[in-house]
Amino acid sequence: MKRIIEVNEKLAYIVVEPGVTFFEVCNHFAENKMNLWMSVPALGWGSVLGNTLDRGHGYTISGNRQHFIGSMEVVLPSGEVLRTGQWAVPNSPSAHACGNSFGPQVDGLFLQSNLGIVTKIAVAVDIAPASFMDIKIHCPEVDDIAPLIDTLQQLDREGITQSHHMITNINHFASHDAAKHQQQSTQGPLTPETVAYLKEKYNTGYWRCVAALYGPKDLVLARWKRIQEVVSTNIPFARIENTFYEGENGQPVDNTKIDSLYAGVPTMNPIKLADYNLPADGSGAGAHIDTTLILPCEGATVLAWFHKAKAIMELEGVDPFIGCHVFPKYILFVQEYVFDKTNPKHRQGGRKLIRSLLDEARENGFANYRSHIQHMGKVSPCLSERWM
Repeated sequence: MKRIIEVNEKLAYIVVEPGVTFFEVCNHFAENKMNLWMSVPALGWGSVLGNTLDRGHGYTISGNRQHFIGSMEVVLPSGEVLRTGQWAVPNSPSAHACGNSFGPQVDGLFLQSNLGIVTKIAVAVDIAPASFMDIKIHCPEVDDIAPLIDTLQQLDREGITQSHHMITNINHFASHDAAKHQQQSTQGPLTPETVAYLKEKYNTGYWRCVAALYGPKDLVLARWKRIQEVVSTNIPFARIENTFYEGENGQPVDNTKIDSLYAGVPTMNPIKLADYNLPADGSGAGAHIDTTLILPCEGATVLAWFHKAKAIMELEGVDPFIGCHVFPKYILFVQEYVFDKTNPKHRQGGRKLIRSLLDEARENGFANYRSHIQHMGKVSPCLSERWM
Protein backbone atom coordinates (compact mmCIF):
# COMPACT_ATOMS: atom_id res chain seq x y z
CA MET A 1 0.00 0.00 0.00
CA LYS A 2 2.83 2.39 -0.83
CA ARG A 3 2.08 3.25 -4.44
CA ILE A 4 1.72 6.64 -6.03
CA ILE A 5 -1.16 5.67 -8.32
CA GLU A 6 -1.37 8.81 -10.44
CA VAL A 7 0.07 12.30 -10.71
CA ASN A 8 -1.79 14.72 -12.98
CA GLU A 9 0.44 17.71 -13.62
CA LYS A 10 -2.09 19.71 -15.64
CA LEU A 11 -4.97 19.36 -13.17
CA ALA A 12 -2.60 19.35 -10.18
CA TYR A 13 -3.68 16.34 -8.16
CA ILE A 14 -2.19 13.08 -6.91
CA VAL A 15 -3.73 9.71 -6.09
CA VAL A 16 -1.89 7.74 -3.40
CA GLU A 17 -2.14 4.72 -1.13
CA PRO A 18 -1.80 4.94 2.70
CA GLY A 19 1.94 4.25 2.88
CA VAL A 20 3.06 7.13 0.67
CA THR A 21 4.83 9.87 2.62
CA PHE A 22 5.24 13.57 1.89
CA PHE A 23 8.95 13.03 1.29
CA GLU A 24 8.15 10.40 -1.34
CA VAL A 25 5.65 12.61 -3.17
CA CYS A 26 8.07 15.55 -3.26
CA ASN A 27 10.92 13.29 -4.42
CA HIS A 28 8.65 11.97 -7.18
CA PHE A 29 7.94 15.53 -8.35
CA ALA A 30 11.66 16.39 -8.37
CA GLU A 31 12.84 13.18 -10.05
CA ASN A 32 10.26 13.56 -12.81
CA LYS A 33 10.82 17.32 -13.16
CA MET A 34 7.19 18.09 -12.50
CA ASN A 35 6.13 21.67 -11.90
CA LEU A 36 4.12 20.78 -8.81
CA TRP A 37 4.45 21.53 -5.09
CA MET A 38 3.02 19.44 -2.27
CA SER A 39 1.63 21.27 0.75
CA VAL A 40 3.64 19.54 3.48
CA PRO A 41 3.03 19.48 7.25
CA ALA A 42 5.63 20.36 9.88
CA LEU A 43 7.12 16.83 9.75
CA GLY A 44 7.42 15.23 6.33
CA TRP A 45 7.76 11.60 7.36
CA GLY A 46 4.01 10.95 7.68
CA SER A 47 1.40 9.51 5.35
CA VAL A 48 -0.29 11.91 2.94
CA LEU A 49 -3.50 9.90 3.24
CA GLY A 50 -3.29 9.61 7.03
CA ASN A 51 -2.55 13.30 7.54
CA THR A 52 -5.47 14.28 5.30
CA LEU A 53 -7.93 12.01 7.10
CA ASP A 54 -6.87 13.42 10.47
CA ARG A 55 -7.49 16.95 9.17
CA GLY A 56 -3.80 17.73 9.03
CA HIS A 57 -2.48 20.87 7.41
CA GLY A 58 0.24 22.09 5.12
CA TYR A 59 1.28 25.70 4.64
CA THR A 60 0.75 26.53 0.97
CA ILE A 61 -2.41 27.45 -0.94
CA SER A 62 -3.80 23.90 -0.67
CA GLY A 63 -2.72 23.58 2.96
CA ASN A 64 -6.20 23.04 4.41
CA ARG A 65 -6.00 19.55 2.98
CA GLN A 66 -9.38 18.14 4.02
CA HIS A 67 -11.02 20.68 1.68
CA PHE A 68 -8.84 19.57 -1.24
CA ILE A 69 -9.92 15.91 -1.34
CA GLY A 70 -10.87 14.87 -4.86
CA SER A 71 -11.99 11.30 -4.21
CA MET A 72 -11.54 8.29 -1.96
CA GLU A 73 -11.62 4.54 -2.27
CA VAL A 74 -12.95 3.01 0.96
CA VAL A 75 -13.42 -0.56 2.18
CA LEU A 76 -16.55 -0.62 4.31
CA PRO A 77 -17.07 -2.95 7.31
CA SER A 78 -19.32 -5.07 5.07
CA GLY A 79 -16.39 -5.70 2.73
CA GLU A 80 -17.91 -3.56 -0.02
CA VAL A 81 -15.72 -1.03 -1.80
CA LEU A 82 -16.99 2.54 -2.04
CA ARG A 83 -15.60 5.23 -4.34
CA THR A 84 -16.58 8.82 -3.60
CA GLY A 85 -17.10 11.87 -5.80
CA GLN A 86 -16.75 11.42 -9.54
CA TRP A 87 -14.67 8.29 -8.98
CA ALA A 88 -18.04 6.56 -8.53
CA VAL A 89 -18.58 7.05 -12.28
CA PRO A 90 -16.99 4.13 -14.20
CA ASN A 91 -14.04 5.17 -16.38
CA SER A 92 -14.71 8.86 -15.74
CA PRO A 93 -12.03 11.34 -16.90
CA SER A 94 -13.30 13.54 -14.01
CA ALA A 95 -12.69 10.82 -11.40
CA HIS A 96 -10.24 12.84 -9.28
CA ALA A 97 -10.86 16.34 -10.58
CA CYS A 98 -14.03 17.02 -8.60
CA GLY A 99 -15.11 15.80 -5.17
CA ASN A 100 -18.76 16.67 -5.77
CA SER A 101 -21.26 13.88 -6.15
CA PHE A 102 -24.93 13.43 -6.93
CA GLY A 103 -26.82 13.44 -3.65
CA PRO A 104 -25.15 13.36 -0.19
CA GLN A 105 -21.39 13.79 -0.09
CA VAL A 106 -20.05 11.08 2.19
CA ASP A 107 -16.30 11.80 2.29
CA GLY A 108 -16.57 13.41 5.73
CA LEU A 109 -17.74 10.13 7.25
CA PHE A 110 -14.20 8.79 6.88
CA LEU A 111 -12.29 11.69 8.46
CA GLN A 112 -11.14 10.85 12.00
CA SER A 113 -13.44 7.83 12.02
CA ASN A 114 -13.57 4.05 12.09
CA LEU A 115 -16.44 3.72 9.59
CA GLY A 116 -14.21 2.35 6.85
CA ILE A 117 -10.64 1.83 5.71
CA VAL A 118 -9.50 4.36 3.13
CA THR A 119 -7.21 2.54 0.68
CA LYS A 120 -6.68 5.34 -1.86
CA ILE A 121 -7.18 9.09 -1.86
CA ALA A 122 -6.89 11.90 -4.40
CA VAL A 123 -5.80 15.30 -3.12
CA ALA A 124 -5.02 18.54 -4.90
CA VAL A 125 -1.47 19.88 -5.00
CA ASP A 126 -0.12 23.29 -5.99
CA ILE A 127 1.20 24.48 -9.34
CA ALA A 128 4.84 25.57 -9.02
CA PRO A 129 4.66 29.39 -9.19
CA ALA A 130 6.65 31.80 -11.34
CA SER A 131 7.72 33.57 -8.15
CA PHE A 132 7.49 32.99 -4.42
CA MET A 133 7.82 35.29 -1.42
CA ASP A 134 8.40 34.11 2.14
CA ILE A 135 7.13 36.75 4.60
CA LYS A 136 7.81 37.14 8.32
CA ILE A 137 6.04 39.53 10.69
CA HIS A 138 7.62 40.09 14.12
CA CYS A 139 5.44 41.55 16.89
CA PRO A 140 7.30 42.50 20.10
CA GLU A 141 4.76 42.12 22.92
CA VAL A 142 2.31 39.50 24.21
CA ASP A 143 -0.81 41.58 23.53
CA ASP A 144 0.26 42.20 19.93
CA ILE A 145 -1.36 38.95 18.88
CA ALA A 146 -4.75 40.71 18.83
CA PRO A 147 -3.93 43.30 16.12
CA LEU A 148 -1.83 40.68 14.30
CA ILE A 149 -4.81 38.30 14.05
CA ASP A 150 -7.12 41.10 12.94
CA THR A 151 -4.58 42.23 10.34
CA LEU A 152 -4.27 38.74 8.86
CA GLN A 153 -8.05 38.44 8.83
CA GLN A 154 -8.36 41.74 6.96
CA LEU A 155 -5.77 40.68 4.38
CA ASP A 156 -7.56 37.38 3.89
CA ARG A 157 -10.87 39.20 3.50
CA GLU A 158 -9.35 41.46 0.86
CA GLY A 159 -8.04 38.44 -1.05
CA ILE A 160 -4.42 39.53 -0.62
CA THR A 161 -2.81 36.65 1.26
CA GLN A 162 -2.72 33.13 -0.13
CA SER A 163 -0.94 30.79 2.26
CA HIS A 164 -1.95 29.17 5.50
CA HIS A 165 -0.39 31.53 8.05
CA MET A 166 1.43 30.30 11.14
CA ILE A 167 2.03 32.27 14.34
CA THR A 168 4.32 30.97 17.08
CA ASN A 169 5.41 32.56 20.32
CA ILE A 170 9.04 32.95 21.35
CA ASN A 171 8.93 29.87 23.62
CA HIS A 172 7.87 27.67 20.72
CA PHE A 173 10.21 29.29 18.18
CA ALA A 174 13.32 29.15 20.38
CA SER A 175 12.79 25.49 21.27
CA HIS A 176 13.78 24.48 17.73
CA ASP A 177 17.27 25.83 18.34
CA ALA A 178 18.27 24.96 21.91
CA ALA A 179 17.13 22.93 24.91
CA LYS A 180 15.59 24.62 27.95
CA HIS A 181 18.67 24.12 30.15
CA GLN A 182 20.72 26.07 27.57
CA GLN A 183 18.34 29.02 27.76
CA GLN A 184 17.72 29.26 31.49
CA SER A 185 19.34 27.66 34.54
CA THR A 186 16.37 28.08 36.91
CA GLN A 187 13.38 25.75 37.01
CA GLY A 188 9.89 26.70 35.84
CA PRO A 189 8.64 28.76 32.89
CA LEU A 190 10.96 31.16 31.12
CA THR A 191 11.38 34.37 33.12
CA PRO A 192 10.71 37.80 31.56
CA GLU A 193 14.47 38.31 31.49
CA THR A 194 15.01 35.09 29.51
CA VAL A 195 12.19 35.95 27.12
CA ALA A 196 13.77 39.36 26.51
CA TYR A 197 17.16 37.72 25.90
CA LEU A 198 15.68 35.23 23.40
CA LYS A 199 13.82 37.95 21.50
CA GLU A 200 17.11 39.81 21.08
CA LYS A 201 19.10 36.67 20.26
CA TYR A 202 16.74 35.61 17.47
CA ASN A 203 15.93 39.16 16.35
CA THR A 204 12.22 38.52 16.65
CA GLY A 205 9.27 39.50 18.84
CA TYR A 206 7.17 37.62 21.33
CA TRP A 207 5.10 36.56 18.29
CA ARG A 208 6.45 35.56 14.89
CA CYS A 209 4.14 35.08 11.92
CA VAL A 210 5.10 33.38 8.66
CA ALA A 211 3.09 33.74 5.45
CA ALA A 212 3.80 33.43 1.74
CA LEU A 213 2.80 34.71 -1.69
CA TYR A 214 2.78 32.83 -5.01
CA GLY A 215 2.35 33.69 -8.68
CA PRO A 216 3.60 36.08 -11.38
CA LYS A 217 6.17 38.58 -10.11
CA ASP A 218 4.00 41.66 -10.66
CA LEU A 219 1.12 40.15 -8.69
CA VAL A 220 3.35 39.00 -5.85
CA LEU A 221 4.95 42.44 -5.54
CA ALA A 222 1.53 44.14 -5.64
CA ARG A 223 0.26 41.88 -2.86
CA TRP A 224 3.45 42.54 -0.86
CA LYS A 225 2.89 46.29 -1.18
CA ARG A 226 -0.63 45.98 0.21
CA ILE A 227 0.55 43.77 3.08
CA GLN A 228 3.12 46.40 4.06
CA GLU A 229 0.45 49.12 4.00
CA VAL A 230 -2.00 47.19 6.20
CA VAL A 231 0.64 45.96 8.67
CA SER A 232 2.18 49.44 9.09
CA THR A 233 -1.28 50.93 9.69
CA ASN A 234 -2.63 48.26 12.05
CA ILE A 235 0.59 47.21 13.82
CA PRO A 236 3.04 50.13 13.52
CA PHE A 237 5.37 48.56 16.08
CA ALA A 238 5.76 45.33 14.06
CA ARG A 239 8.73 44.52 11.86
CA ILE A 240 8.04 42.88 8.50
CA GLU A 241 10.52 41.28 6.10
CA ASN A 242 10.52 39.06 3.04
CA THR A 243 12.69 36.78 0.94
CA PHE A 244 11.80 36.77 -2.75
CA TYR A 245 12.45 33.95 -5.23
CA GLU A 246 11.90 33.92 -8.98
CA GLY A 247 12.17 31.10 -11.48
CA GLU A 248 15.13 31.12 -13.85
CA ASN A 249 14.81 31.57 -17.62
CA GLY A 250 11.04 31.81 -17.52
CA GLN A 251 10.66 28.59 -15.57
CA PRO A 252 8.75 28.15 -12.28
CA VAL A 253 10.55 28.47 -8.96
CA ASP A 254 12.67 25.40 -8.15
CA ASN A 255 11.67 24.66 -4.56
CA THR A 256 14.44 22.09 -4.14
CA LYS A 257 16.71 25.10 -3.69
CA ILE A 258 14.54 26.61 -0.94
CA ASP A 259 14.39 25.48 2.67
CA SER A 260 10.82 26.44 3.53
CA LEU A 261 7.63 24.61 4.44
CA TYR A 262 5.85 27.42 2.59
CA ALA A 263 7.53 26.26 -0.63
CA GLY A 264 6.33 22.70 -0.08
CA VAL A 265 9.70 21.38 1.10
CA PRO A 266 9.38 18.54 3.63
CA THR A 267 11.65 18.48 6.67
CA MET A 268 12.13 16.86 10.06
CA ASN A 269 13.69 19.88 11.77
CA PRO A 270 10.71 20.77 14.02
CA ILE A 271 11.05 17.42 15.81
CA LYS A 272 13.86 19.04 17.82
CA LEU A 273 11.10 20.65 19.87
CA ALA A 274 10.40 17.31 21.57
CA ASP A 275 13.84 17.32 23.24
CA TYR A 276 13.40 20.80 24.75
CA ASN A 277 12.77 19.67 28.34
CA LEU A 278 15.32 16.84 28.52
CA PRO A 279 17.97 16.85 31.30
CA ALA A 280 21.32 18.50 30.67
CA ASP A 281 23.10 15.15 31.09
CA GLY A 282 21.59 13.91 27.82
CA SER A 283 19.37 11.28 29.40
CA GLY A 284 15.63 10.87 28.85
CA ALA A 285 13.49 10.64 25.73
CA GLY A 286 11.73 13.62 24.23
CA ALA A 287 7.99 13.57 23.53
CA HIS A 288 5.15 15.99 22.98
CA ILE A 289 1.38 16.17 23.13
CA ASP A 290 -0.99 19.02 22.46
CA THR A 291 -4.55 20.16 22.63
CA THR A 292 -5.66 22.30 19.70
CA LEU A 293 -8.77 24.42 19.99
CA ILE A 294 -10.89 25.99 17.26
CA LEU A 295 -11.19 29.74 17.95
CA PRO A 296 -12.83 32.41 15.80
CA CYS A 297 -10.43 34.58 13.82
CA GLU A 298 -10.92 37.55 16.16
CA GLY A 299 -7.95 39.18 17.82
CA ALA A 300 -9.63 40.03 21.13
CA THR A 301 -11.00 36.49 21.54
CA VAL A 302 -7.64 34.89 20.79
CA LEU A 303 -5.79 37.20 23.18
CA ALA A 304 -8.28 36.57 26.00
CA TRP A 305 -7.92 32.81 25.55
CA PHE A 306 -4.13 33.02 25.38
CA HIS A 307 -3.98 34.74 28.78
CA LYS A 308 -6.15 31.97 30.28
CA ALA A 309 -4.12 29.18 28.68
CA LYS A 310 -0.81 30.83 29.63
CA ALA A 311 -1.92 31.08 33.28
CA ILE A 312 -2.92 27.39 33.34
CA MET A 313 0.35 26.26 31.75
CA GLU A 314 2.56 28.41 33.97
CA LEU A 315 0.64 27.26 37.06
CA GLU A 316 1.72 23.74 36.12
CA GLY A 317 5.29 24.99 35.84
CA VAL A 318 5.60 24.68 32.07
CA ASP A 319 6.21 27.14 29.25
CA PRO A 320 3.28 28.25 27.10
CA PHE A 321 4.24 26.68 23.78
CA ILE A 322 1.77 28.25 21.37
CA GLY A 323 1.24 27.87 17.65
CA CYS A 324 -1.68 29.41 15.73
CA HIS A 325 -2.75 28.08 12.33
CA VAL A 326 -4.63 31.08 10.93
CA PHE A 327 -7.44 30.71 8.39
CA PRO A 328 -9.86 33.40 7.18
CA LYS A 329 -12.64 32.61 9.69
CA TYR A 330 -11.06 30.49 12.39
CA ILE A 331 -7.79 29.64 14.12
CA LEU A 332 -6.40 26.33 15.26
CA PHE A 333 -4.83 27.34 18.56
CA VAL A 334 -2.15 24.76 19.43
CA GLN A 335 -1.05 24.40 23.06
CA GLU A 336 1.97 22.13 23.07
CA TYR A 337 3.38 20.22 26.01
CA VAL A 338 6.92 18.87 25.54
CA PHE A 339 8.34 16.47 28.10
CA ASP A 340 10.68 13.67 29.02
CA LYS A 341 8.56 10.54 28.62
CA THR A 342 10.88 8.56 30.93
CA ASN A 343 9.97 10.93 33.78
CA PRO A 344 6.74 9.88 35.58
CA LYS A 345 6.20 13.43 36.92
CA HIS A 346 6.39 14.82 33.40
CA ARG A 347 3.85 12.27 32.14
CA GLN A 348 1.45 12.93 35.01
CA GLY A 349 1.91 16.68 34.63
CA GLY A 350 1.05 16.50 30.93
CA ARG A 351 -2.17 14.61 31.54
CA LYS A 352 -3.19 17.08 34.24
CA LEU A 353 -2.35 20.06 32.01
CA ILE A 354 -4.40 18.81 29.04
CA ARG A 355 -7.36 18.07 31.30
CA SER A 356 -7.17 21.56 32.82
CA LEU A 357 -7.02 23.21 29.40
CA LEU A 358 -9.99 21.20 28.14
CA ASP A 359 -12.02 22.03 31.25
CA GLU A 360 -11.35 25.74 30.71
CA ALA A 361 -12.10 25.42 27.01
CA ARG A 362 -15.47 23.91 27.77
CA GLU A 363 -16.31 26.81 30.07
CA ASN A 364 -15.50 29.21 27.23
CA GLY A 365 -17.42 27.37 24.52
CA PHE A 366 -14.42 25.92 22.70
CA ALA A 367 -13.51 22.38 21.67
CA ASN A 368 -10.47 20.89 19.98
CA TYR A 369 -10.44 19.51 16.48
CA ARG A 370 -8.39 16.40 17.18
CA SER A 371 -7.09 14.68 20.28
CA HIS A 372 -4.92 11.93 21.64
CA ILE A 373 -7.14 8.94 22.37
CA GLN A 374 -6.48 9.15 26.14
CA HIS A 375 -8.19 12.55 26.23
CA MET A 376 -11.27 11.71 24.16
CA GLY A 377 -13.32 11.40 27.34
CA LYS A 378 -12.52 15.03 28.10
CA VAL A 379 -13.26 16.21 24.56
CA SER A 380 -16.70 14.62 24.44
CA PRO A 381 -18.27 16.82 27.18
CA CYS A 382 -17.26 19.90 25.15
CA LEU A 383 -19.90 18.83 22.61
CA SER A 384 -23.62 18.84 23.32
CA GLU A 385 -25.22 15.38 23.25
CA ARG A 386 -28.19 17.03 21.57
CA TRP A 387 -26.16 17.88 18.48
CA MET A 388 -23.71 14.99 18.29
